[in-house]
Amino acid sequence: MKFLKQPIQQAIPAITNTIVDQLRESKTVLWLVCGGSNISAQVTIMSNIQSQAPEYVKNLIILPMDERYGEAGHADSNYRQMCEAGFKPGDASWADVLAQNVPLAETVEYYGTCIENAFSNADFVIGTFGMGADGHTAGVLPHSPALSETAASVVGYTTPGFTRMTMTPTWLIRCDVSFVLSYGAEKAPALEDLREHSLSLNDMPAGLHYDIPNATIYNDHIGDEVTQ
Repeated sequence: MKFLKQPIQQAIPAITNTIVDQLRESKTVLWLVCGGSNISAQVTIMSNIQSQAPEYVKNLIILPMDERYGEAGHADSNYRQMCEAGFKPGDASWADVLAQNVPLAETVEYYGTCIENAFSNADFVIGTFGMGADGHTAGVLPHSPALSETAASVVGYTTPGFTRMTMTPTWLIRCDVSFVLSYGAEKAPALEDLREHSLSLNDMPAGLHYDIPNATIYNDHIGDEVTQ
């Protein structure tokens, strides 16, 4: 795992280039996206991909690594927030896992089928993750049911703020590459804990990135500095 103390402006081209390089090799790429503070960066990355490799965008599959359950298009859904932020996938495949408007259990089943089919069809899997001050990542909260599930690709569970659906660590670690974008002073203690790697996965879900072959943590607290 690599920690880079570099601004998000450094992360965006690195992520773009990783995806574009794979697409230009005529590979089917699965890009797992997240919501929250990373939406703006993902909008820019998608725009860059469209500019740099327009003829290969059709080989890109985009799926959320987590989503907030509710009616399709509800205000707190990551899908709607990405649309409103200007995310334009063009010829890429981008699924709204809430689109069927069915109960939670059926939505989780549909979401899981989307994930499993995408992994089966992908030659390369990349994830753009966030990390919270509590060490959560991809909607996997500390001590949540997602951490105890070892078979299913997606679980749904209720938290004080939302009913969440998230990919399980067992599937998240199947990424070939992960980029974590984690900025803000409030996240400094969690970043230190992640670097020390002394906490269990239950206490620090972001520790799952140690099991991904190529993981980079972009942040404003620790790691290699930007060189001019």
